[in-house]
Amino acid sequence: MGPLAVDAIKEMLVELRNRHQQIFLGKALAGIEGPEAAAAVVEVLGTVKDMSIQLSVTRSLPESPDSGSLLSKAFGSEEDPNLRSMLMREYNRRLETNDPGELFRDAAKDPDDRVRAEAVSILGRRRRPEDAILLEEIIRDEKNVNIRKRAIVSYAQTGGRTSLGYLDSLVRDTGSAVDVRASAVLGISLVGGQEAISILDQVATSDPDSNIKTRANRAANNLRRNMERAKTQEEVETPPVRIGPQAEPLERR
Repeated sequence: MGPLAVDAIKEMLVELRNRHQQIFLGKALAGIEGPEAAAAVVEVLGTVKDMSIQLSVTRSLPESPDSGSLLSKAFGSEEDPNLRSMLMREYNRRLETNDPGELFRDAAKDPDDRVRAEAVSILGRRRRPEDAILLEEIIRDEKNVNIRKRAIVSYAQTGGRTSLGYLDSLVRDTGSAVDVRASAVLGISLVGGQEAISILDQVATSDPDSNIKTRANRAANNLRRNMERAKTQEEVETPPVRIGPQAEPLERR
């Protein structure tokens, strides 16, 4: 379709007051290739402030780097926090593996709590070690307790075993809110492994707060059970050693 058709679809979509028709036109517009259609999609996303319509448009975009660039542009100009969070999720869904993730790091400092919370969660799911420093800053400076809790979990997902020292210090900071310390216990359990179990055992026996002690003890026991279950499964899956006539072990096949 040429520019005239793109403009006609865009104008109808914006002017209509029937959501079902707007969704249909939005999907059609998103499926058109070319710079004119891309510009029209950005304009629609900036004009039509309806989550259902915006979501249908973004979900119908081609799976291509150009669509990611379009979503990033739309995110940068969107004022509604809910729509910006949605655009960020869609951008993340289409990311190339080598994307540096600057949009999420910038969004983690957004003035809106909802956008910051979404960005922090995405940073955790990306599991990029280079994001650990930013997450430490958020844990230290963020005023919203719920976002701090998310940042702690994301930090554990991002840093793995290297995050245990800092998570341990968070648990032992008795001046912090119990919810924050409990999130650190959760983070340690997410890292897993024998080192995590040792830290949790120490917390379970020495922490002054009974809630934290209970959480740490439960997390340590769960990790032990999971490790034992994994070990048992490994033994079951290991083929038995075949014994020859002279009681010598034969090569496994």
